[in-house]
Amino acid sequence: MERNRRLILFLAATALTAALFSKGHLPFHHNGNVAFLPYTSSGVTVRVIGGVQVPGVHTLPDGATVAHVINLTVPAMAAGREEMPVLDTRLRSGDVVEVTGEIPRHPAISLKRMKAGEQMLLGIPLDPDRMGVEDWESLPGIGPVMARNIVDDRQNNGDYCSIEAVQRVPGMGKKKVEMIRNFFR
Repeated sequence: MERNRRLILFLAATALTAALFSKGHLPFHHNGNVAFLPYTSSGVTVRVIGGVQVPGVHTLPDGATVAHVINLTVPAMAAGREEMPVLDTRLRSGDVVEVTGEIPRHPAISLKRMKAGEQMLLGIPLDPDRMGVEDWESLPGIGPVMARNIVDDRQNNGDYCSIEAVQRVPGMGKKKVEMIRNFFR
């Protein structure tokens, strides 16, 4: 009798283990190739560096300005900032706000862009009109010569406005554009 009870408990435990294992290890399915997490336009993603209390990557509401970032990350600078025009600059995803200098009395605030690699990791679509040679090189299939040709073409012939317009660069055909399309808006 004891042996039958042990067998029943063993079979029940095996069945429960198999059920839990299969529920937790189902294959992951997704629709199509994704270069990064789906981007939503419900806010701006910026990185804050320098002498701030809360450095790092922050997502702020659309329409946020540098002043919003300063209010959140350097509350000691609340007074005496009126003469800093950079505070009124509206932020875009991929901006980097750097606070240096003597805080709170003589701060210096600068605005830069994240490198393309960081933007891709954060799921921020790239803008072909704001990318430098190094940014283009970080994309698959784009080497140093092609990256230089793309930037030179933009400087000589004007902005691209879309990733499709990059095809005007010799050697940048439809296949290469398709290969990097997911990284752009």
